[in-house]
Amino acid sequence: RTLESPRDIETGLCRSIKVIARMNPSAPVSATDAKLLATLERAFVHHSHGEGGIDAKRLQAAIGLRSEYLAKRVFSIFDTDGDGVIDRTEFIAAVRKIITGTDREKLFFAFRLHDHDGDGNISETELFRMVAMSLAESQVADKASQSPERLAHALFKAADLRFQEARDARQPRLAK
Repeated sequence: RTLESPRDIETGLCRSIKVIARMNPSAPVSATDAKLLATLERAFVHHSHGEGGIDAKRLQAAIGLRSEYLAKRVFSIFDTDGDGVIDRTEFIAAVRKIITGTDREKLFFAFRLHDHDGDGNISETELFRMVAMSLAESQVADKASQSPERLAHALFKAADLRFQEARDARQPRLAK
């Protein structure tokens, strides 16, 4: 069902705000964010063809990803109950965290997207895979000044050094 009249749009927006508020009543939602979430909810209904859920292929088409692998990664994060379908509640909860979540929630989403094997670590191979796909998705892979391998290696090395420095700073030291 598509919303046509201003009254329908207002009713849909109010319903979305109520659903969003129930999911996390303590988190404020701006009017702009509420409108975006309502638009995304309508898009979800459109792409689910009224069936109540979408699979990985429909998600890929809906968000315009070229990479089936990347679509499956996003899908696996959104499909919290693991039933192979993203229902409206899962979709709204996921996009709400991406749009209005804390920095930590947004970083956690990005981390899970990169952590292919779910072991709680991002390997250099996993980072390379995501760098290569990101470059391909944005159509800059052929124009990049460095290969995805070099970019991933440089990012991994920089992140590893920062982690080592932070870990060393937290180590107890003996006073002289």
